[in-house]
Amino acid sequence: MNMRILVVDDAALNLHFVTSILHQTYPHYDIYQCQRPRHVEKLVNEKEIDVLLLDITMPEISGLDLLKSLREKLSSDDLQIIMLTALDDDDVFQTCYELGANDYVKKPFNKVELTSRLNHAIKSIQDHRQRKQLINGIKEHNNELRRVNMELQMAQAALVHSEKMAAIGQLAAGVAHEINNPIGYVSSNLETLNNYLHKMTRYIHQCREVQEALEKSEHIPSEALAVQLANGYETQKLGIIMEDLEGLMADTQEGVERVATIVKTMRNFARSGDHDEKGWVNLNDLIHQSMMMLQNESKYVADVIFREQDDIEVFCNQGQIGQVLVNILNNAVQAIRSQEKPERGRITIGLGRTEDKANIIISDNGPGIPKEYLSRIFDPFFTSKKVGDGTGLGLSISYDIIVNKHGGMLAAHSETGRGAIFDILLPIHDHQESGGTE
Repeated sequence: MNMRILVVDDAALNLHFVTSILHQTYPHYDIYQCQRPRHVEKLVNEKEIDVLLLDITMPEISGLDLLKSLREKLSSDDLQIIMLTALDDDDVFQTCYELGANDYVKKPFNKVELTSRLNHAIKSIQDHRQRKQLINGIKEHNNELRRVNMELQMAQAALVHSEKMAAIGQLAAGVAHEINNPIGYVSSNLETLNNYLHKMTRYIHQCREVQEALEKSEHIPSEALAVQLANGYETQKLGIIMEDLEGLMADTQEGVERVATIVKTMRNFARSGDHDEKGWVNLNDLIHQSMMMLQNESKYVADVIFREQDDIEVFCNQGQIGQVLVNILNNAVQAIRSQEKPERGRITIGLGRTEDKANIIISDNGPGIPKEYLSRIFDPFFTSKKVGDGTGLGLSISYDIIVNKHGGMLAAHSETGRGAIFDILLPIHDHQESGGTE
């Protein structure tokens, strides 16, 4: 950007001398001159002047008055002002600086002094422009970073959702099987209850027929009616039905509750798990729900043993912590299955607490994690499984949930051939800090 310089002096000889020096020294700059002080502010604004050489002693308006007026509107970053004076009075120079002058040049003019002080002013303007460009560049860069960060967050959310949907798809068959068992005996019980209902209905009809016969005739012996009703009771096996009804209803109720529990567990796992959706969660219940999600996956592979403790509640996102538990348990099941051993494996879940943290430890007797992989298992997209068997996102998402979203810790310990241990630490939080009540 070109530099624009304005020289203001009521003496034509001074104007000519200074502008001739400027034209020679700065041939590529725009040089303007003015003898009328009243026109100065208008010229400064219209020409967008960068450096102003301003005489102090002028008729109509003094240079000091102009200096004060200009500084009320323009900072030294926008306009460098150098005062021109024949005076040799320190008080005048002090006043110039107090009013906002950047420098001064004494008359009669010395070319070296004039260009030296002007160069300093020009350098200040150029530095300001560079700083401004740098700041604008940083702002643009920050805006771009914010945009990229937003896109990354959206991509991360999509990946987390995709991983969860993949896990749900993998577990769906097992969950369907778990639902199918109680549905099967509920359906069978309903069929039995329907048969019992028909028999009871027939006996009720028989009772009504006896009642109608009594109303029509007074000569029917009561003993005969009693025998008829007793025979009907025995024929329909109502005694057996009455004994069986309570058990059938209890079994049916249990089956319905089992299905409801499985559906609730699946819903809790499938829910979005937004960051704001936190509340007090019973870890015993959450671990049992996670075990239920994987029951069909694990029951032919390993015994899952939970060392249940007294109720421990943590202020957390239930869906997210449930996802972590399912991810780690599912990895343990898959690791044990990969050994293809005839004997069943073993997965142990331990739960404990310190004063302010809950501790969940999940260990297995699978093949373990190779030493060279151990430091990378929480990296996104890292997997030691065969191509197509894993996305490499499960443990990465689990680490993000525990460490970044809940302020906890997640660590893995393993030796090849000796299984793996996953150690989860979750801050419990104080009820009062979380807005709850004691």
